[in-house]
Amino acid sequence: MKFAGNIDAMNLLPGMGILFLMGLGYREGLVLLFGSTILLCLILWRLILGKKLIFPKLFLPYIGFLAVFLGSCWWSQKQSQSLLYWLLYASLPIVWVLAFNYKKLVREWFFPELLTLGLLYAGMTLLTQTLPALSFLKTTPRGLVGAYAGNADHFMLGDYWGVLLIVLVYRYFITKKEWLLPLIGIGLAILLFSLSRSALLGFVVALWYMFEHFPTIDKRWKRGFWAVLIVATFYMSTQKSILFNRPYYLQALAALPTYPWGVGFGNFEVISLDPRFWVLGLSGFSKVTHSILLEFMAGMG
Repeated sequence: MKFAGNIDAMNLLPGMGILFLMGLGYREGLVLLFGSTILLCLILWRLILGKKLIFPKLFLPYIGFLAVFLGSCWWSQKQSQSLLYWLLYASLPIVWVLAFNYKKLVREWFFPELLTLGLLYAGMTLLTQTLPALSFLKTTPRGLVGAYAGNADHFMLGDYWGVLLIVLVYRYFITKKEWLLPLIGIGLAILLFSLSRSALLGFVVALWYMFEHFPTIDKRWKRGFWAVLIVATFYMSTQKSILFNRPYYLQALAALPTYPWGVGFGNFEVISLDPRFWVLGLSGFSKVTHSILLEFMAGMG
């Protein structure tokens, strides 16, 4: 029915609003509960309209993973922290199922929404650093607006724009639309501002792949991008360490015999603060391992 089709299109609005709220990184537990409830209602509405719900191929294995994850919260040293992380991962299959059942809409609107959210987060980041009224968003470890830490040495906005940059560059090489060039310039500036090494590395790998698989790309573009990325790498290395700054990897591995079942997901600081796991005297502290695989190993064994 035409009515149902319009309702399907309207489902994008609450979804985008929830993603924006999540990106702020403020009161993430409440936002997760609120967002998950709204998205579950959208799934229920689809069923009320008599539409079949199709599940992705790996949906059930992921639900099994969530069950194991939830079970590990039982022996977590900080259960509330682990449950908050579990809630984050438990909200993902809801978005996954919705996106899978609205493939056409996702294909049509994914890029505009990705770009709109990126520009909103960039504008909010600028405002939080200049307006006292928004100072409560100035430091958001789990958000895309404020700095990761109080000393403002990392903005997660760069990680978001690292992905968006890949999309922008790819679309420019495919379509040659000139309006994408200013956005690519903004993205590179945000990458530099954010001091995110992971975003820089991800963009470098993606560029290398594109240059290898699109031989028609002008050599001037290749030289220009590599020159910019070399400058960015040197600049970041003057602001924060690029190499040999991850003793947390060794700490996570050293703690495994002592905590074979982990300390609960999200509780790596318990390991990082323990002198028993300061391999070779490397006592650097972190609340996270900076490696998703090691984070799960430290949390769940």
